[in-house]
Amino acid sequence: MSFDVFLQAFSDGDAARADADAVRGVLAPYVTESGQSGFARLVMPGGGADLHGYNDLGSGLMVSHISGDETWDLLVRAAKTSDLAIIPVGCPTCVTSGSAAANLPVDLACDVRLVETGAELRSVLEEAE
Repeated sequence: MSFDVFLQAFSDGDAARADADAVRGVLAPYVTESGQSGFARLVMPGGGADLHGYNDLGSGLMVSHISGDETWDLLVRAAKTSDLAIIPVGCPTCVTSGSAAANLPVDLACDVRLVETGAELRSVLEEAE
């Protein structure tokens, strides 16, 4: 499944800073390389992903080349740590809590799905294919 997925915090409809330390705490054990440019490579059993914006996680994160069931679960866990919206390009916006949904901008709030696992997130993406 090849999607670009954005993780972003919102407050009252505006982009907000995420708790970068909390998000990094979830992702860092699986980051095998990172550079000054903000690129990092995430490696999981059976998969992985490319992370863009890893140096400033508070400003949001773009994830691409996502593979493996555990990688999708990890992204959902990272989103839960800071009430981040999960925004797959061309798909409904996903959230892990009602409070995250309540803070979305109007254009993202028109089609929102609550997800608790990587499998539920993948199911939303598969519906959009």
